[in-house]
Amino acid sequence: MTATRVVLAEVTATDGVTTETFRWTDTPIRPFNVGDGARPNAVCDARMIEGGDVSQDLYADLSRLEGALGAGDLVISNADGALSGYRAWRWQDIAIYLGRAAQDGTPDAFAAWTCILKGRVERPVWEVRTDGPSRLRLSIHDKRADLEQDVQARLYQGSNVGATGYEGGADDLKGKPVPLALGDLTRANISPPWVNGSTLTLQLNDGGDYDAETLRDRGADANMTRDADLTGAAFDAAAPAATHYVRDRTRGLLKLGGTLGGTVTAGLRGTIGAGGYTAEAPALIKRLLERRGYAGGEIGASFGTLAAPAACGLWLDSPVTYAEAIGQLARGFAGYVLPDPLGVWQVGRLAAPAGPAALAIDQYGVRSIEVDDSDALVPAKKITVRYARNYTMMREADLAGSIIGTARARELAEEWRTAVWSSPAVAAAWPTARELTIDTPLVAETDAQGLADSLGALFGQVRESWRVVVELDAAALALRLGDDCVQLDYPRQGISGLYRVIGKRVMAPARHLVTLRLWG
Repeated sequence: MTATRVVLAEVTATDGVTTETFRWTDTPIRPFNVGDGARPNAVCDARMIEGGDVSQDLYADLSRLEGALGAGDLVISNADGALSGYRAWRWQDIAIYLGRAAQDGTPDAFAAWTCILKGRVERPVWEVRTDGPSRLRLSIHDKRADLEQDVQARLYQGSNVGATGYEGGADDLKGKPVPLALGDLTRANISPPWVNGSTLTLQLNDGGDYDAETLRDRGADANMTRDADLTGAAFDAAAPAATHYVRDRTRGLLKLGGTLGGTVTAGLRGTIGAGGYTAEAPALIKRLLERRGYAGGEIGASFGTLAAPAACGLWLDSPVTYAEAIGQLARGFAGYVLPDPLGVWQVGRLAAPAGPAALAIDQYGVRSIEVDDSDALVPAKKITVRYARNYTMMREADLAGSIIGTARARELAEEWRTAVWSSPAVAAAWPTARELTIDTPLVAETDAQGLADSLGALFGQVRESWRVVVELDAAALALRLGDDCVQLDYPRQGISGLYRVIGKRVMAPARHLVTLRLWG
């Protein structure tokens, strides 16, 4: 008996009290078997008009290692008005599956269906019409949409009363994010906020641990002596002697025993989340995902297996989204972070194509092909990796006399240090060769130069990027972004080579097809 491919979307919605799961298909099918272990007797409503195809890509801009967001639309029939009562509901999660049903509509056991996306639903549009059937259009995003929120939700209240409180005043800190310190910031020259000027208290990290701090006065070592660590009321009551200071690491606070001569800056090692100090980018990304609310099986094993030991540091003292912070950390190892089809977060590193191929596509398997990114044909002649950010640039007038004219003064005058890869041969052969600049959280010159050299190997030569449409079969459906490579042979256009899969749109441009983005 011939089976029919079926698309199933499971969508949840809530009114704040009740949560309901809708199951919509593009083809009428019978309810799942009463004995089905995953969906016993589940009823599906054949309301899906179009959609379910969501683009997923490693990067929005490959050469700049800028992240992407998977997106698409789902259009559902509401011709009978059965969904109209849900217009005020908040739409939440979506899971899209591909499966098969027999000619009589009996679906395969749900365990045999393939999940192609677990994501979020946003911005419902109710297309109410009098001259035609009404529809519900739902915008779909993969879970990277969850990262478009600010990392720091806690803002200073500006509620200090004299020497009481660490919330700043109404005219200075009120409404500003409480800073977060991630990783190795010992060279960062941050400007921690004065959360209580009358008690000379600074904040180095919001409720997270910190250590290895160095205090500086006008760029020079402040020569302060640290006393014993205190917490709670003991810290609040402390009055350290001049040239001394105390810490409350549980609240990220530091109290000075006397005023300094000018601008106070600091270096430190910062920790957020559980597990102690780390400066490795994959581990810091994992901490951010945990802070966002993901835990356990929602964060994949790749975070523990990817080797990226270079030390990184981020100081977040202004509104920054999780997507921005994670993107900065990922650029420190030419990496990417994305949810897999089951919605589990994974991390990886961009690499040139290498065998074996997970799939071979010949000229007979190509339904259509076009250039995906023409910029890939033009190599880079110069790649600059910016690292060891100086968060407080200082002019000579801001500096202590002891460091004016020194290497330290020159360092403080620039926001970034740079490591450069360049190719005179590329510059000579390609008049239009590109120059790329990548900002990273790396702190060491050797690590930055290593990244620049590796990016030179990736982008300092002619690459090709193709958008290829092929039949949607099990092998194409199983291709993993970033991990898998495809052998593409299309002799009529002189194309033959191994390409890495950097994007995929299942069921596009038609239900039986998949569009692949290939780079190599």
